[in-house]
Amino acid sequence: MTSVGDIMVSKVITCAPDETLFQVLGKMNKTHKKELPVVDSKNKVKGMISYYDILDMRTPSNLKAETIMTNVPLLRKEESIENALDLMISSGIEAMAVADSHSKIIGIVSEYDLIKYFLNEGMFSKKEIPEFIRTNIKPLSIDDNLLKAKRKMGFYNVPLLPVVDKNMKFAGTVDASDIFLNYFTQVKGRINPGDYTGEMVRFMSESIVSAQNVLNSSAKTVNVNAQLEDAVGKMLETKTKAITVVNMKHEVLGMILRKDVLNSIADVIREKGVLINFSGMKLDELDAEELRGIALVNVRKLVMFSPDIKSIEVHIKPVHYVEKKKFEMKMRLEYSGNDISIKEEGFDLFYTFERALKKLTNVVKKEFESYY
Repeated sequence: MTSVGDIMVSKVITCAPDETLFQVLGKMNKTHKKELPVVDSKNKVKGMISYYDILDMRTPSNLKAETIMTNVPLLRKEESIENALDLMISSGIEAMAVADSHSKIIGIVSEYDLIKYFLNEGMFSKKEIPEFIRTNIKPLSIDDNLLKAKRKMGFYNVPLLPVVDKNMKFAGTVDASDIFLNYFTQVKGRINPGDYTGEMVRFMSESIVSAQNVLNSSAKTVNVNAQLEDAVGKMLETKTKAITVVNMKHEVLGMILRKDVLNSIADVIREKGVLINFSGMKLDELDAEELRGIALVNVRKLVMFSPDIKSIEVHIKPVHYVEKKKFEMKMRLEYSGNDISIKEEGFDLFYTFERALKKLTNVVKKEFESYY
């Protein structure tokens, strides 16, 4: 089975905890990296820092990397790809460090590496573009200023936006990182790096999206009638986090985001192959169907902490009382070599089943948290 070690990048650019954000930005721009692991003098991972964290105009650039770095779980090279995907999504970051048993860095895995792996595995074949379009994202006008562009990116929570010309045809894209890079290049060495907020606002107010080095007029698009794998392939080719969807007239219909595609894969993985096996009391078809519906919602949460779960054994035993029937439920699952069993009782079949699943999820979650 393919593991994290098979897809990780071994040559890693890192930064130190005491480097200033201004220094980290310079390193990112020089190496074209958007996420860097923060490591100490012994090469032990302390956290991750993202280009987009630093783009926040309220963050003084003379702060140290350790002040805004994100503390996230470390990946092991033996871990499954599915587990890496779930950890990345639940952590809300776009790259994770891979470390050995002493927390020393040995590699890095990014969204790019994961989506490339899933594309090669055929996970995007026979999927239609419309299913993944964010149609609520409205394009920028070619005459809009960069401050409006930055604010709209924040409103839509996207890293880039499409731009249309005066005829409402696609003209290119503007990326948040390009806005900042353009500003950073122009002001470097001219202002105090710890006090650039006001000047950056002025810079963006006075610059329009069609400005040189900001508008990417060669940005790729994907036709709404194409397949999802075409869109993913273009995102990989250009190493972008999103791609604009257009119609035959080259009018903008919306965008497909890399993180949305990965989330859809995570949902498929969480649901696929997890069987609920009932034993004990005989269930009629409608009751069994309703129990499986309850299970579907809870299993998604459960599998986030252990993607290698294949089945859950449920034994239901009716316990008769004078006036009504009580249900005794025993649940058991095996994952990663562990065997977990829980017991729950109640008078309502469906409520007791849901409580038992939540109890099981909490047990697995605690084991997951103690491991990391």
